[in-house]
Amino acid sequence: MAPTASAPAVSVPEVSAMEVGAPEDGRWRRVKSETIVLPLAEAKVFAAKHHALPHSPTERPLEKDRIKKIKERLGSNEAISFNWSVVHFAGQDHRMNGQHSSLSILEFEGTVLDDLVFHLDRYEAPSKEAMINLFQQHDARWSSRSKADIAGAYQGLTTADVAKCDRQKAKLAVEGVVWWRKTVEKVPVPGGDEQYELFFEKSLSPFICWVDDLLTLKTPEMKFAAVAAAMYATFSKSESAAQEFWKLVALGNNGDAAHPATVLSGDLLASKDAKNKSGGKNSKKEGLAPGEMYGKSVLAWNAFRKGTQVGALRYNKEKGFANVSE
Repeated sequence: MAPTASAPAVSVPEVSAMEVGAPEDGRWRRVKSETIVLPLAEAKVFAAKHHALPHSPTERPLEKDRIKKIKERLGSNEAISFNWSVVHFAGQDHRMNGQHSSLSILEFEGTVLDDLVFHLDRYEAPSKEAMINLFQQHDARWSSRSKADIAGAYQGLTTADVAKCDRQKAKLAVEGVVWWRKTVEKVPVPGGDEQYELFFEKSLSPFICWVDDLLTLKTPEMKFAAVAAAMYATFSKSESAAQEFWKLVALGNNGDAAHPATVLSGDLLASKDAKNKSGGKNSKKEGLAPGEMYGKSVLAWNAFRKGTQVGALRYNKEKGFANVSE
């Protein structure tokens, strides 16, 4: 890793009030920025100096899970540059951020292959209002990466046919497979962001592309992981039959009120309407639970494969999920 600047003294220089001055308009301002490259031993000293600074009143609470994650990245040599900030406020320097990463470096007991890189910014804030505004620039909620962003990153690195699929629908397809493996097959699956590693399973590409083609703006009732799980389970049994069945579900009323696809479509639509009407936090409590969505979907599929009509789809949670017919 080529350093962008030679490693300076390990200590965090104090920024004096005389040096920074007070902006005439009352806003915060950046005083200095520097990039620092250090071997682990010196990085620990540097981290100790940063961690020892008084924390900013706006700094987030310490979370053990964050410490654990950063240590894991250090141990796997996946740590990128650390972006730290120091702000001069009320007559002294404060640590604006970096408490988790600095403590992680201090507590890390392993070795790293490369030097650690720090980008350090120094600011001055003349008032509480300026401090709050500066904090908002560091942790703007709108700028955080969403699950869709993470899934899209995995998707963009897979095969060309999958990469061009709609991101939301491709994400749903993968989450459906994860739901099926975890809830129905009860096998270990990656959690969190790592679940989107399934994009790299080439055997799933036809399923993902089919989901992309099937779902539209007019099928919001089908855009649930448990429904996508049922799609996957049936697609795994017969691609052509699954395409026929789920197209009928997407179309809704096909003129036969007792057709399994029509009944399932009605149940999913009613569930979606109930969730929409409740809104907010109660939306998950209304309508069908994920297990019910999957269970009813399988019952409808099985009836479809047998060529029988149904009056209602009665999923019994106590009996568990029915096997998916060939």
